[in-house]
Amino acid sequence: MGDELFSGPSEVVLARHGERLRNHEEELKKHADALDELDSTYVTKAEFEPVRLVVFGLVGTILLSVLAAIVAIVVKSPP
Repeated sequence: MGDELFSGPSEVVLARHGERLRNHEEELKKHADALDELDSTYVTKAEFEPVRLVVFGLVGTILLSVLAAIVAIVVKSPP
């Protein structure tokens, strides 16, 4: 009776599942390797801080210029 459960199409299904499992394991290993590679190329917070300050400063300057232009247009507009 136990042999009847695994005869015929069930063996094919189990073989397919085994193949898919191996494929998933290979993909998982590829992703793990890529993650290990990323760990060695990340930027630390201390290295990023000067870049952040420069970018925030430039964005602040641009926004202040736009706001000043809007105020100048409103002030110069005829009543």
